[in-house]
Amino acid sequence: MPWSLPHRRGDGGRHVHPKDLATNRILRQLSATELTSVQPWLTPLDLRINHVLYAPGQPIERIYFPLSGMISLLAVMQTGEAIETGIVGADGLAGGDAAINGHHYGQLTVQLDGVALMMPKAKFLEAYFAHPRLRNLVDRYQGILLMQARQNAACHALHSVRSRFCRWLLQSQDMIDGTHSTSPKNFFPICSACEETLYRSRLMPCRKQG
Repeated sequence: MPWSLPHRRGDGGRHVHPKDLATNRILRQLSATELTSVQPWLTPLDLRINHVLYAPGQPIERIYFPLSGMISLLAVMQTGEAIETGIVGADGLAGGDAAINGHHYGQLTVQLDGVALMMPKAKFLEAYFAHPRLRNLVDRYQGILLMQARQNAACHALHSVRSRFCRWLLQSQDMIDGTHSTSPKNFFPICSACEETLYRSRLMPCRKQG
């Protein structure tokens, strides 16, 4: 959806500095040959908090390699309530399941400001099928996201509100290497509406205790 896309940086050209490629964990593990086929199609994009990269059911048209910031993977109910099932940062990519899935079943929303490199789906698929190492890295990361979803499901069912929030803070700080401060207001959009009041009543004591 055009209205939900972040703005391009600079002049919108396709030139990406090599140091930017090294910031993303997947891109920096590619060989020179693999990078040659990928780099010309990468475009820097600003990730702005609350921007929706994919809406539920929307076709996957772009792949995002975050360099900074954080993206939340959300499961959205028919009521509009959403819960976070995973997060993506500079350790991976968003839209990596494009090879086996033409649509995104959840919602991807920017949770913390940052920058990403965007790649058209068609060019990503060309590189994915042409380079076994890239394909292996992407597939392994999709497995990590599945593990995140399973762990989050267990935490939502078994852990207290306080424990879940503290886990979210620690996980977020690990994702962004502590370069940004996280805030409870970033946590509210990923919890169900029926729990928000409960979260708010218990977050401040957690923050004061560090």
